[in-house]
Amino acid sequence: DLHSNANRNLGRAYRRSRDWSKAIDHFQAAVRSEPRNLALQLEFAQLLYESADMPRAVAVLEGLLKLDRSHLKGVRLLAWIRSTSSDAQARDGESAVELAEYLGGLTGPGDVLSQDILGAAYAEAGRFTEATRAAQRAIALGESVGVPAPRMERLLERLRRYQSRKPWRESWDLQR
Repeated sequence: DLHSNANRNLGRAYRRSRDWSKAIDHFQAAVRSEPRNLALQLEFAQLLYESADMPRAVAVLEGLLKLDRSHLKGVRLLAWIRSTSSDAQARDGESAVELAEYLGGLTGPGDVLSQDILGAAYAEAGRFTEATRAAQRAIALGESVGVPAPRMERLLERLRRYQSRKPWRESWDLQR
């Protein structure tokens, strides 16, 4: 739909310039035009995540997963937000674990990102022994597939937090 594409493109332009309010307005209009467009909904949720609007990102992702429960990127992002958001309103350990375990079923046990998310979910739920094991699996997998050093350092950082019985938190500096 022409209207939806125009709004999506304007939203992307405002997103690149970090004008969150205008980007969100245009993506909302695009989603209203194409409410069943899963790729558009995911992109809108990612924008909300980047702009630190976690409750709305959660709502959009939950809507997306009602349309397609096995939408891999949607499950990943929702599990991550539910596990790690600095916004307590968006976190939910039980939901995070359910999503992360479901994600593992979609990707199989050899996926670094899925194991990383599973560790974060277990930590959010207070299950630090399981979080530590998942983080160790993510690190071992990362080493075997050659994950870049900066990402490996983040995996190791998360492992250290779980071993200290602390969950991982993402924080957003809106001035970036």
